[in-house]
Amino acid sequence: MILVTGANSCIGEEVVRQLVMSGMRVKVFHDADDNLSHLRSISDQIDFFQGDILDVTDIYEAVSGVDGVFHCAVIDERTSATYEQRMKYNVEGTANVVNAMLYHQVPKIIFFSTLSALGAEPEKIADENTKSEKNEWTTEQALSFILAEREIWRGSAEGLQVSVINSAEVLSQDLKGSHLLAETVNSLKSGKPDIYPSDIYYVSLKDLIQLSLKIYHQGEWNKRWLAIGGSDTMLHFYQKVSQKYPSEWKPRIMKKSTVFFKVVKDFIISTFSGNNRSYRRVHGKRLMTGLKFDASQTTSAFDIRWTSLEDFLSGKQIN
Repeated sequence: MILVTGANSCIGEEVVRQLVMSGMRVKVFHDADDNLSHLRSISDQIDFFQGDILDVTDIYEAVSGVDGVFHCAVIDERTSATYEQRMKYNVEGTANVVNAMLYHQVPKIIFFSTLSALGAEPEKIADENTKSEKNEWTTEQALSFILAEREIWRGSAEGLQVSVINSAEVLSQDLKGSHLLAETVNSLKSGKPDIYPSDIYYVSLKDLIQLSLKIYHQGEWNKRWLAIGGSDTMLHFYQKVSQKYPSEWKPRIMKKSTVFFKVVKDFIISTFSGNNRSYRRVHGKRLMTGLKFDASQTTSAFDIRWTSLEDFLSGKQIN
């Protein structure tokens, strides 16, 4: 039996579906307020375990009796949360999972991380050998993933078989979800999306989960893998998406001055509204910088044919 955390996310949901389709029994660890109605059609093949990932008793009980874990329970960048909430949930929650696995001698875990956790720098290409470490382009969300990854690698040092997948932005056909395509379509509808000089790196949701299953079944452990289906300039990416989802829009090309005013505006709004900051200086700096990534080692190791943006938008799934 496989334990999946974070099944209410688009990644977690697809993990559950593809595990069930492959004939494996799945246990879903979920919070009391998670909406899991999307899993109703396959619920007879799932064991549901309600608990809090920050509650040691809950996660220790959930891990008991499983053969491996797909850890997807994280607060992503698109979810509003404070710095403290991200750190506590992403880092402490991951530590709890690792400790429970060590206690029950559950051997295998796959952790879904993000490209932003890699220590990418301008003029250098980040790949599977790049360390996850903090630098001047690291956002709060990325830092929480870096520290969560350290808990995973600690598990490896203590005997677990681990794999970390640093994923590009996820493309899902569900326009109501929290992912790249939904965000892009909503930006286009706004009429004046912000366009930065950095490239967008993307991967289809199904390709990402297929990679994770190949890692699990082929026994490729204690390694880092990159899930990148392709990349494009932000302007070209938006233009391609707008052909599929037409709307009247005019790009706002971001410059250093507009980034500065956007940071100030976000600070003022958050101060008077009490809402969490959503755009800090480091966000603008990262988006204005041409960070580069290469997943050729992952592509070669698993003989992957990634789904291009054009195929994804046309409904053609390679894998």
